[in-house]
Amino acid sequence: MFKAWFITYHSRYLMKVCAGIDLHANNNYLGVVAVDGKRLFCKKLRNDPGMILNAFVSFRQDVVGVVVESTFNWYWLGAVPARDICCQFP
Repeated sequence: MFKAWFITYHSRYLMKVCAGIDLHANNNYLGVVAVDGKRLFCKKLRNDPGMILNAFVSFRQDVVGVVVESTFNWYWLGAVPARDICCQFP
């Protein structure tokens, strides 16, 4: 039911993708999925802004949102400008 609502509500984003980052102390797991739920990218990476930005290179034009799951160690990732990850931000 949620998936049907999401696709209907965000029909302008069809062919767009969303990303999620599960952030740990020294590494993270980055996943990128299409609106239809198809996994496009998933990989464990070091906590290095350059590596994360490099992983987004091929998806940058299509990313409409990024969700980060973290506890206390998110501050360094918050310093990365959103426009470098996603073209949807000015």
